[in-house]
Amino acid sequence: RDRDRRQSAEVAERLQVIADNLPAFVAEFGPDLRYRFVNHKYFTWLGLAADAVIGRTPAEVLGEDAAQRLLPFMQRALEGQPQRFEFQLDERRLDVFYEPLPQSGGFILMAHDITWRYQAERRFRLMLEAAPDAVVLLDPDSRRILLVNHQAERLFGLAREALLGQPIARFIEGIERMDGPALRDYLDARREHAQGEVLEFDAVQSGGSRCPVEVLLSELNAGEETQLVASIRDVSARRRTEQALQEERERAQVTLDSIGDAVITCDTTRRVTSLNPVAEAMTGLPCGA
Repeated sequence: RDRDRRQSAEVAERLQVIADNLPAFVAEFGPDLRYRFVNHKYFTWLGLAADAVIGRTPAEVLGEDAAQRLLPFMQRALEGQPQRFEFQLDERRLDVFYEPLPQSGGFILMAHDITWRYQAERRFRLMLEAAPDAVVLLDPDSRRILLVNHQAERLFGLAREALLGQPIARFIEGIERMDGPALRDYLDARREHAQGEVLEFDAVQSGGSRCPVEVLLSELNAGEETQLVASIRDVSARRRTEQALQEERERAQVTLDSIGDAVITCDTTRRVTSLNPVAEAMTGLPCGA
């Protein structure tokens, strides 16, 4: 019997050493929802000694509010249902696992601090919203919309709830021509040259109207996942300006050609930039020389 006790103590010691060196918060709860065990990371995070936690309830250790929010998950774990969920506790965001222990009637808790990930996501969203162009995050396989910024809502004339989950081809005509091999070639070229060809498409807005857009595609590596980012710029105003300038140049040229005197225009270095037909006949230089 003494040997059995000694072996049990040795096993418990080894398990404690293993648990204390895990990069996670570990605890065991009994069927009465009282702490049976906590590892070093768990009780030092709480700022308590282990014996100040063992035997106590979550309400006594974490506070009544946190305990009430955890209770439904704990009850399901006691019923034998494994649980995984994210939980906000003060300034920390935790990824929490409950694994039932059928023999003892309790469950094991393992939690990882993922606060850094939420902070990174928050910074990313702030950058996304500050972008002057519409930005759409896509699943690379289905090409469905995962995330949009406010500029995308304005461009397509829809709230983000109506955009999320939709195929991007519904809003960008012709983008479906960028099939797998064509997309890979485009992304490889962007990676190699740190820039890429601007793709020209028409965007379809909520009322069915269309506007010309320029699109740049790039990859975003998020951990083990790779997502596709489309930066979309509405160029309809620029196209209208370009058209107006072209029409103005044509009107100016017609006016210039109708003048009976020779007209020569020069730049600031006194180089001839254009002549009307009368000036061409007088100088022997071709128009536009």
